[in-house]
Amino acid sequence: MKKKVLLIMGLSLLLMVGGCGKTGAAGDLKPNTSTDKSDTTGKSVKPDYTASKYVTLGAYKGIEVTITQKTVTDQQVDDAIKQQLESAPAYEEIKDKKIVKKGDIVNIDYEGLKDGVAFEGGTSKGYHLTIGAGQFIPGFEDGLIDKKVGDKVKLNITFPTTYQDKDLAGKPVVFNVTINKIEKEVKAVLTEAYVKENTQFASIDELKKAVRQQLESQNDSAKQTELQTNLINKIVENAKFSEVPKDLQKYYEDYMNYQIEQSAAQSGTDVKTYLSQMNMDTDSFKKYVTDYAQSQAKQEMALKAIAETEKLEVTDKELKDKIAELMKTYSKTEKELYAAMSKDEIKSSMLLQKAYGFIMDKCVLKTVTPAPTPSATPKPAK
Repeated sequence: MKKKVLLIMGLSLLLMVGGCGKTGAAGDLKPNTSTDKSDTTGKSVKPDYTASKYVTLGAYKGIEVTITQKTVTDQQVDDAIKQQLESAPAYEEIKDKKIVKKGDIVNIDYEGLKDGVAFEGGTSKGYHLTIGAGQFIPGFEDGLIDKKVGDKVKLNITFPTTYQDKDLAGKPVVFNVTINKIEKEVKAVLTEAYVKENTQFASIDELKKAVRQQLESQNDSAKQTELQTNLINKIVENAKFSEVPKDLQKYYEDYMNYQIEQSAAQSGTDVKTYLSQMNMDTDSFKKYVTDYAQSQAKQEMALKAIAETEKLEVTDKELKDKIAELMKTYSKTEKELYAAMSKDEIKSSMLLQKAYGFIMDKCVLKTVTPAPTPSATPKPAK
């Protein structure tokens, strides 16, 4: 079993309005292991407080911040593609095998129908499915055993009552499946043919260009995160805190505990087992949550104190526009949106964003470029 990485929620929770709602497509056929209770987050209510009662601000204008400017190298592009090839094997048809057995990899086309209508996420072509691996909902894989290549199979299946999509949970559906071929995994080799058959790109050059752009985008995101982290940490270091309101501390503790509960549920295990897979026990996790909550609370308090000092506000129109934007982005009604994040939380996050924008506009950026990483292949001696 691969070691899980503990979910670290940092500045994104403070500065990003969103992230609400369930994950996964409505018609995702993977077995549902989530105990997601609607879209509620399980958090306590964020308290309303006056930050200046608890925070004495130090310097927050003209702060010098160092960020790293990285350049994407050809070696990094090649390494990224190599990693993709290793994680996404190619498939080769077993031409002399025609009857599907447990353990086989089958290439299939399928369409899921509920009440005669195709549902979202229930259709795919050329899907590589390992029979018996439990990738799809119960009954799907078993229904293909002993069928032949070329067969068109009709599967009458009922979704589990615990399935994450309420529109499908416990409902009968029909899957029309075509078995294209039986396959085996083979080591993927970067060739023009492989790129054309397994990616959306027409050539190796196009693939490399896209990978480079992706790595550059990741560098930009990392740079923004570094800027946020370094700038807010300096603001916090320069400030003095008399105390952290207990309700605010609890808010962030509850948020982290909820996130871990959800991560464990989605992994099909309980919290204790999930933590043990990260080499943590209940006591060490409790300390982690306490430290996390303290850090998040102080970051929020410092930003809110700046907003109060600079008389920054979120107008009714700005809030209304943001709510409309979130509803459109996440395809949710206003009621569904508030089940995931209250109006006060949205407004609070927007205010913190304004405070961050204020100090970012006035900070002094210093960019450093890291030394190039030595090539793994030594150059021949002259």
